[in-house]
Amino acid sequence: MKKTNTNTILAGGLALAVFGAWSLGDYINGNLELLPVDRVPTNQTAVIAQPFDVKNLFPVWVASSTKTQDQSGESGSVDDLFASTKPVAPPMEAVVADMAPPVQKTDYAAVLASHMRLESLAVNGGFINGKFYRVGEDIADFEYPSGNRQVIPRLVEVRARSVIVAHGGKRTEIVL
Repeated sequence: MKKTNTNTILAGGLALAVFGAWSLGDYINGNLELLPVDRVPTNQTAVIAQPFDVKNLFPVWVASSTKTQDQSGESGSVDDLFASTKPVAPPMEAVVADMAPPVQKTDYAAVLASHMRLESLAVNGGFINGKFYRVGEDIADFEYPSGNRQVIPRLVEVRARSVIVAHGGKRTEIVL
């Protein structure tokens, strides 16, 4: 008989908990509906855009950079009209030189130092940009290409107010 009373009490408590959660949710929803929040317009209340009117465009006048001798068309040939505007082709060496961008070496140590943000330190690691890294762990978020391979920076040392990150044979200090 004692077991039946316990089950009844548990069932009643569960029913009260469910009813309480439902009542609390209903109360919160009722108060949220009272907030003055702009609602997204539906299709019935949406403003219909006016059709595009070409007459309202502003005219754009373009002046020729070179004037031809006879603009009336009496010169006899279309080629004569455009003879003075034909571009002169640059030498091939200049074209090839313009196509090849200058090779610049990226200083990844400076890039890492400027993008890595040390947030806090622990005895065996630190939080860098919101993630905890232990000493000896790779920092794969800052992987970069070097030649024909990928370099993954690694946390190698924790100091009093900084950490040391090794990458591509270099060491970069990230300060708090």
